[in-house]
Amino acid sequence: MRSTLSVLVLSTLLILTGCGKPEPAPPASKPVTVAAKPKLATPKPAKPADQKVHDAAREAMAAYVAPYPDRTELFVPPKEAPKSASVTTEGNVQLRGLVNVDQPQAILDVEGAIALIPVGAEKFGVKVVSIDDRSVTLQRGGTQWTASLE
Repeated sequence: MRSTLSVLVLSTLLILTGCGKPEPAPPASKPVTVAAKPKLATPKPAKPADQKVHDAAREAMAAYVAPYPDRTELFVPPKEAPKSASVTTEGNVQLRGLVNVDQPQAILDVEGAIALIPVGAEKFGVKVVSIDDRSVTLQRGGTQWTASLE
């Protein structure tokens, strides 16, 4: 017990007094010189080419016509969902919607199979002849008809 007490007292003295080595003094700092503040560049007036680009952008924005001008809230769906047209000719063909991804395409349900078909293309025996704003002219064999979203 005596040895434990002496070790405890000795370690406490070493902690309080340190290891006996003086701490080195921090290095002397050199005087700092402050550079003069650089002058801020004043904005340059717009170049004539930049002004032409801005004018062209303004004209393009003024000429823009929204695809559905009757909609006031773009992020609220219409109160009444569009009805699918169902036309039966040698099977069931329904127009489900219209999209414009790279080119106008009709979304058709041909006897249970959903297909995106662009103008002039044919899938499942149904050819898309033309696409208007809310209707599509389709052809199967020698029969041609118009399917509408209204």
